[in-house]
Amino acid sequence: MTNDSKEHSHSSNYEPISLSVIQKVANTVNKPPEQLTPTLSEIVDLGALNRLFQSCQDGSAQMNGQTTFTWIGCRVIVKSTGDVEVSPIESESQAACSGGKTAE
Repeated sequence: MTNDSKEHSHSSNYEPISLSVIQKVANTVNKPPEQLTPTLSEIVDLGALNRLFQSCQDGSAQMNGQTTFTWIGCRVIVKSTGDVEVSPIESESQAACSGGKTAE
């Protein structure tokens, strides 16, 4: 058995949470994932993020809680349930300054 097959043998449907973060931020800023700069790995430790939010073998969360960080003008919230919420910071600031209404 090669090292590569050992890495993938623990779960055939495991997807690192970092991939979900990258895809959701890319969708929010309307850019392909490969064009996001700085890269997510320049902002957070990808291995630590993935380990923190990796589900147990029975599908339950390893812990309760969440982490929040900003990346490319977005607020990113990663929850222990595996949910990833991404919202543009500029939009929230503009809405707050104008009482939730856009300027005319």
